[in-house]
Amino acid sequence: FTQLFGYQEQELPNLMIGDLLPDWHNSPFHLQIDNHPDAPSALESAGRHKSGARFPVEVRIQQLSSGQKTVLAVGIQDISERKENEQKFFQLQEKLGLAKRMESLGLMAGSVAHDLNNILSGLISYPDLLLADMDENAPFREELELIKNSGQQAFNVVNELLRIARGAKCKKEETNINLLIKNYQSSLDYRQLHSEFYDLQVDFELDSTLPDIMCSAIHITQTLTNLVNNAAEASSSNSGKIRIRTTTQTLNETVQGFETIPPGSYVILSVTDNGPGIQTKSLSQIFEPFYSEKLPGRSGTGLGLTIIWNAIRDHDGFINLSSSNKGTRFELYFPISSDQKRGKTLLPSEYLSGNDERILVVDDEKIQLEIARNVLMQLGYQVITAESGEEALDYLRSNFVDLVILDMVMENGMNGYETYAAIQQIKPAQKALVASGYYEPGEEQKIIDLGINQYLTKPFSAYCLGRAIRQELISPY
Repeated sequence: FTQLFGYQEQELPNLMIGDLLPDWHNSPFHLQIDNHPDAPSALESAGRHKSGARFPVEVRIQQLSSGQKTVLAVGIQDISERKENEQKFFQLQEKLGLAKRMESLGLMAGSVAHDLNNILSGLISYPDLLLADMDENAPFREELELIKNSGQQAFNVVNELLRIARGAKCKKEETNINLLIKNYQSSLDYRQLHSEFYDLQVDFELDSTLPDIMCSAIHITQTLTNLVNNAAEASSSNSGKIRIRTTTQTLNETVQGFETIPPGSYVILSVTDNGPGIQTKSLSQIFEPFYSEKLPGRSGTGLGLTIIWNAIRDHDGFINLSSSNKGTRFELYFPISSDQKRGKTLLPSEYLSGNDERILVVDDEKIQLEIARNVLMQLGYQVITAESGEEALDYLRSNFVDLVILDMVMENGMNGYETYAAIQQIKPAQKALVASGYYEPGEEQKIIDLGINQYLTKPFSAYCLGRAIRQELISPY
């Protein structure tokens, strides 16, 4: 008793049962006292320690009679460990439920990603071809750019859905986050933001000494866009002000914030708004898929913060979040590695044109072959097409090509991986790159193990395709 409640034995005569069980007079204990037929065999309640701290207890009551004297025997058991284990069990159940939902989402996303990305190829590639022949001030140029960007945004949604559901990794190159922020300032997304929130004030505080990090430019830009859009909506009713800041920091000790951030050197990207803050009850849920506090009909898919969470995880980074009625600040910590490998060299646009090299495109969809033919011919290549891996092998047995572009998923016959493995049997030095609307987890590594260094995800722009081809053709391997 003294261990449980903290009192010394000599203090007991001065105690009342209500000092130990504060709910004694307000709970159904009387059912047990009166031996009521509906009385439970035990009741869960709260015990109160001498210090005032409360802890969960289980209480059993029994009347004992001895002659004419009747007393109550009250058994009290500390159930703190049991309640803690129950809480852990409930949390595991929630995680299991989320895992099952994500598995279903992954199956759905994977089944539509390849087909949908193939459809989107035309919305990105054909505007690229048209824009290449247009003057800067040509009519409808801006409209074509909007069509292209809309296709790219649709692709990003599909791609992020796959990353969230299946944990797919993104490609990273050595990049400076300041440069990504400056590119965002001149983007259509940023212009559209100011057209919707015309009185929005956005301040940029960029550290000019910021080092490069290995990151995915697309995903960091999308993360920034989502954070700024959320900040603009949150602060829209209060003469919105947003501050975008970059800095570096070396942590010598672990920081206990929204997440536990270990010691190390970091590039930090922060976005701060002056909105009403995030409700405390929502802080633990805001990064879950499809969780949203926005009213129906407002912008947003419920994936915005989930995309941010997965992007940070993919970059081995951390999130610190603080929120009050004066505003919210998101801080994204990206680790600076002393032994980072440098990314692939980016080629200027003028070096993307071909020199009449012969390229074999292998895809089971005719529209994809047509898109690839038009793009590659405009870039200055000879183009041969094959609608299956078997047809490509037949052609290569008696013909030479400088490069093979393979679709990974082909429903009839050999897939891209099997096709290239067979090509290596007849032409071990054949150069190739892979372009597909969807990659199963682990496929990228299988491709690399075969010796293919360039792989693209459809839909891709003419620039991305041209750059990948030139990088592969100039490679000595």
